[in-house]
Amino acid sequence: MMKTISRLHQRTLYAIAIVPGLIFMLILEWQSSENPWGSRRFTLFDDAMISMDYGRTLARAGEMVWFPGAPRVQGFTNPLWTLWMALVHLVGFDGSSAALVISLTGVLLILASSWIIFDLVHTHSVGNNHLIAVLSAGSLPFLYPLTYWTLRGMEVGALTFFCLLLLRATVNHIRDGRVHISFSMILPMILGIATRFDFAIFCVVAVASLLLWGPAYVKTRLAALYGAIVIATAASVCLAQKLYWGSWLPNTYHLKMDGVSPIDRISRGLASSAKTSVLFAIIAIAVCSQLRSTEFHRRVVLIASAMFVAMAAYAVYIGGDAWEGEMLNRFYATIVPLVPLIVGLSFNTLRKRATPAVISITVVLTAVGAGVTVNPFGFSNKHFYVVAAVSILSAFIIFVLSFIPRDGFVAGAVVAAVCLIVSAYPMAQQQRHSDLLLTRTNLFVTESVETMRDTTEVGASVATIWAGVPAYYSHRTMLDLLGKNDTFIATSAPHGAFFPGHNKWDYDYSIDKLQPDVIFQTFDRGLEKNLHQRILNWGYKKMCPITGTFGSRGYYYRTNSKQIKWDSLQECL
Repeated sequence: MMKTISRLHQRTLYAIAIVPGLIFMLILEWQSSENPWGSRRFTLFDDAMISMDYGRTLARAGEMVWFPGAPRVQGFTNPLWTLWMALVHLVGFDGSSAALVISLTGVLLILASSWIIFDLVHTHSVGNNHLIAVLSAGSLPFLYPLTYWTLRGMEVGALTFFCLLLLRATVNHIRDGRVHISFSMILPMILGIATRFDFAIFCVVAVASLLLWGPAYVKTRLAALYGAIVIATAASVCLAQKLYWGSWLPNTYHLKMDGVSPIDRISRGLASSAKTSVLFAIIAIAVCSQLRSTEFHRRVVLIASAMFVAMAAYAVYIGGDAWEGEMLNRFYATIVPLVPLIVGLSFNTLRKRATPAVISITVVLTAVGAGVTVNPFGFSNKHFYVVAAVSILSAFIIFVLSFIPRDGFVAGAVVAAVCLIVSAYPMAQQQRHSDLLLTRTNLFVTESVETMRDTTEVGASVATIWAGVPAYYSHRTMLDLLGKNDTFIATSAPHGAFFPGHNKWDYDYSIDKLQPDVIFQTFDRGLEKNLHQRILNWGYKKMCPITGTFGSRGYYYRTNSKQIKWDSLQECL
């Protein structure tokens, strides 16, 4: 272990670690609010805006539904996070200010996660150099997938924080030999599962760790008690969902899983996970390097590694995510902070057990494999060359610095390499358009929604593909064409290749039968022939608003609707 230092010294080191990342996150947040079409506006990712819809409706109408008067369908997977959004609206925030509060909550969660990593590395790593504790903790804001999904309003930052809380509680439980259940373990278990159901995976790893390494004479009883708490919490969440929304599991589960074979899901999950092979190689090296270390130190590394691998396996099983072409998806973003933690606990003494050449060759080989599949759903040569170059550069850094005869520099080099591998390419892609948090599209859709809203009466119904932003800013009755908030679509047959959450629709049902007053967006992946003509045949006409930011694109309006302000429309040019 490291030498004991004063609490003041420890806090000073932590401040040094997180100040650069804090400044970086605040700059990202401020830049993301620049609106080319109007006043400064803070926004969230559309899936996060779905939760915002439910939260605002709960705060104002007392029902946890998509919009006031909507049927009870659970179109979100993060109940506790949605309740936090409801509280934000309940105290008076709305629109841009509410989005800013949620993003700043994410900033605080990342900082809190950094503190836990600092504490774990400082407490359990080998050596007397504090550098690696600072670098491991300070790396979190620069792990772009984590920062992106968290600042964009997703529950990723909360899950990371609860995961690290649970990891630390498990480690302390084993180290101290506690013979009674600990509230420090129960709390993250309950909060994590209430935030998103699949957090139970981390809980299983924690319980299994206690079963393996807990106090010899009570570990079976402790594992059984914690296991019962996990099962009871998961069952309570499912029961509450069944009683309120009529289904044991969220509607989005059925949307993504029903009608899709395990082979299709796993095949896509493996393809989308291939770009993480570098991270798996680093974890494997870390685990191997600890085979001769002290028994407890090895256990900490193994528990953290098991949490990473378990969630990765789950991501493969469900087929990955829809948004992962250029960066790690939301599942990997949750666990990527475990990598600098594992590195900090292992790599500062690696040079004593493995040659620099072995480290470099391993990273280079896996990096080349990762480069081939960095963007499996739109592959081009540039993706291979960019990621391969970054990975080789990272390996070179490791190779050079590993010759420096000082503990901590190897680990620091690997932490820097991890940040480069997972962050450099997606950040470079976004920076080309001065849009690091990809908010421009959200701002465009938001402005479009407000333009469309002004052409309709309050009682109008709107069909949409984006389900979060349109419902939040239109204040109209909504129809979800892709089924996140529609049980009929969610349980229908999928179209084309598996694409999570975006391969189910039925326009004969949603448009011809339900007859929305406005069709705001459509989506067909090229699988619907003559969709434009079919929409016209169903009694719609494409019209453009006379005023507003985006009137030239136009929307489909039902020609016999009395909910349309026809005098605000004109023929599209």
